[in-house]
Amino acid sequence: MVKTIKISAHNHTTNSDGLFKPEQLLNILNKHYDVVAITDHRFLTKPKYIPPDLMFFYGVEYYLSHLGFEVLGLCPDLNNPTLASCEVAWVCHPKYIHCDLNRVIKFIQSVENVYGCEIYNQAEYQFDGWEYDWFNSYDNMNFYAVDDLHVMQNLKTSWMEMEVDSVDKHTVLENLKSGDFWIKTKH
Repeated sequence: MVKTIKISAHNHTTNSDGLFKPEQLLNILNKHYDVVAITDHRFLTKPKYIPPDLMFFYGVEYYLSHLGFEVLGLCPDLNNPTLASCEVAWVCHPKYIHCDLNRVIKFIQSVENVYGCEIYNQAEYQFDGWEYDWFNSYDNMNFYAVDDLHVMQNLKTSWMEMEVDSVDKHTVLENLKSGDFWIKTKH
């Protein structure tokens, strides 16, 4: 039986710059989403309690200082949570990247586990018209939508949905890699 699931894949706790403790955040998100990731800045958060009916992904928002932008990585190796160990990753909030966007494209194309970038972040469109067309002209470029949740007002601003036969980690990750999902936003 096919089921539509909602995904919130960019959320912050008090371990970086969010207002909620990890367990509080998961309890809030569990009311609205089927799949959730905590992606604190430069820190792998390991909640003490995860609601049993919630699919949880570990994650980190990495700052690549040598490139001048951030990348969100999901499902890293818990013993060595580097960007290279993540199952799937994408460039965060490209609207606020203060570098040559050619560098972003080259990075996405050259790093095996990076599949694209955010198109909606807190319901804010991340591209001017020409930038979207330019990014979209590249093969295998996925666009992701996220709450980038730090405070309650960001809840349910932008998210992803997908249809799955089986609600399991492998299926969700493969759909995120292949672009087999759709974007939802308040706007």
